[in-house]
Amino acid sequence: MAITTDAFLGTGKSHASATLTLTTSSAAASGSVIALFAGRFNSVNTNDMAVTTTAGLTWTKVGITTAATVRAAVWVAVAASGLASSSSIVVTHSGSSPASTDSFIGAESFLGVDQVNPVDGSAGTNNGSGTGWSTGSAGNSGDALVGAAFGDGAQSSSTPTSPAAELWDVNDATQTETFTGAWKSSISGASTVAGTWAASETWAAIAVALLAASGGGGGATVKQLAALGVG
Repeated sequence: MAITTDAFLGTGKSHASATLTLTTSSAAASGSVIALFAGRFNSVNTNDMAVTTTAGLTWTKVGITTAATVRAAVWVAVAASGLASSSSIVVTHSGSSPASTDSFIGAESFLGVDQVNPVDGSAGTNNGSGTGWSTGSAGNSGDALVGAAFGDGAQSSSTPTSPAAELWDVNDATQTETFTGAWKSSISGASTVAGTWAASETWAAIAVALLAASGGGGGATVKQLAALGVG
């Protein structure tokens, strides 16, 4: 079954705050899977991030990555009954001086994703500086790959590298930070999501591979059987 986008759920930002809120701008359909990304700047680069207001969903942190003073993280949730517009999802920063954090958040929902094991493998993490950004490698043939990058250093924008398609691209002039998301609907093997900043940034990028649901009346996948304790 092909994975498709369901809805862009919006972006949000916060300045000098220990919390970051996304109020969804659209509804996610029943049976969708949501990928939630956050990026942040803080002089303490070991501070963690966690989803603390869940909108009734169970969020799994797939990974987090760090470059100097910036971090990026991704969570995934199965919205079996959907998610209403205007739902609040809150990410909280912890560690030293969390109230000094500047951060962005963004989310997209997808259809055609395995409901038992939506994530295929580990997150693809990467970081660096300059005008080019790229997530780490992740996924397997047939997966969709969804990535995001957070940059500090300029009020900028990003152009995704084909065949990736942009999901969002936002910035903050007062804080010289940029946050972008992009995805590939299907990959032929482990792959990356990449792009080019309009100006040089210190950046952290992360990607999650979404496993396509089995279709056409076929049998359960090996991962589904393992989750059920079979085999």
